[in-house]
Amino acid sequence: MNHFNRFIYILMLSGLLFSCKGLKQNVLFASEESINADKFKLSLDETISTYKIQPLDRVAISVFTNDGERLVDPNKEFEIGKELPTDPSTHSSGSQGNQLSMQEYTNGKENFSILANSQSPTSYLVDEKGFAQLPLIGNIELVGKTLEEANTLLAKNYEKFYEKPFVVTQYLNKRIVLMGALGDRVLPLRNETMTLTEILALAGNVQMKAKPDKIRLIRGPWDNPSVKLIDLTTIASFKDANVIVEPNDIIYVESRRKLNPELIQDINAMITPIATLTTLALTLLLFVRELDK
Repeated sequence: MNHFNRFIYILMLSGLLFSCKGLKQNVLFASEESINADKFKLSLDETISTYKIQPLDRVAISVFTNDGERLVDPNKEFEIGKELPTDPSTHSSGSQGNQLSMQEYTNGKENFSILANSQSPTSYLVDEKGFAQLPLIGNIELVGKTLEEANTLLAKNYEKFYEKPFVVTQYLNKRIVLMGALGDRVLPLRNETMTLTEILALAGNVQMKAKPDKIRLIRGPWDNPSVKLIDLTTIASFKDANVIVEPNDIIYVESRRKLNPELIQDINAMITPIATLTTLALTLLLFVRELDK
């Protein structure tokens, strides 16, 4: 029986070792240290985004007159820049009053937004040569310009047609790739200065599914990528998560360790026949001992 007990102990130990191996995950983009980490020194507290419009980018452009008056006074309730009428009979309440004010005490249609800003801004594609075809002003070169530079350029061009134009330009197709524990998906960058922390918060379930000390931020060029390892478990390393993400960055979040279902099935397939034979051997052994008595 001593030999048999040893056999059982060895079998249990082997199963335990196989189970530990089953905890190991298939980790992508494996790296034990940061690579070209200097490229990630842009901080939200130090700089704004330097992203410039690229060919095939899609941008949303809204144009307002009177230096954007409608943005701060959409219903003309304050009559910015106008003297209020002295005759109280000209005032009306509710939407009718607002409509009357907009019709009689403004410079006409010039005070309305040029584009359909009451809903979604109209979007325009920057072609391969870097130009966008815009209403009234035609082909305008936008490639290589920041949002602020594009706003200034477009406002200057629209001065020919509207009084004191105010332009708001937004990116529509800036995005990053999220992979790993939080799911494989493409996330849009909603503004020009989104940090890694904001991206992870949008993705959700970081504490439940991810290893917060095993986050990799990967940035091109892809023939010589830069990799930054980020640990969110301590305040000292939290500053690394304040890095600004850039379009086409890859964020890989390593999963928490869990048993590999396929390996468990393999172990069960191996142990089941052994357990069956062991049970049969014990039964026969007990039966023989009973016969000898």
